[in-house]
Amino acid sequence: MATVSTGFTISLAFGVPIGTLTAAYIDWHYIYLIIAGLTLINLLLLNRLVPKLEAENSIPLKKQLLVIKDKKVITGLLTTVFWILGYTLVFAYISPGYRRFSRTFHPPLITVYHIHPKENVAFA
Repeated sequence: MATVSTGFTISLAFGVPIGTLTAAYIDWHYIYLIIAGLTLINLLLLNRLVPKLEAENSIPLKKQLLVIKDKKVITGLLTTVFWILGYTLVFAYISPGYRRFSRTFHPPLITVYHIHPKENVAFA
């Protein structure tokens, strides 16, 4: 669990700024081609470097999905999903807004903007 959340955190902390910088200089069509090329290289390397494992007795999918009936499991999964979505929201959508306001407004006005949204029309 910690490894997955660390991966998400690192990808958001570095991926969003790098992606924004890349998008400023390269057309989005080329970005998709670059990502596709890197993915293909990654798949080829994984196929070559990850050792082959012998198959064990497989568990049917219906039996695997029975775990979802446990409320503790659902609570843990939903907590993780909303936690990661919160990170994504902050890094990808809210932080660019803060950067925009920090250039034009005094920091206490940013706080007022977010505490009193009806009054923020005058600031926009």
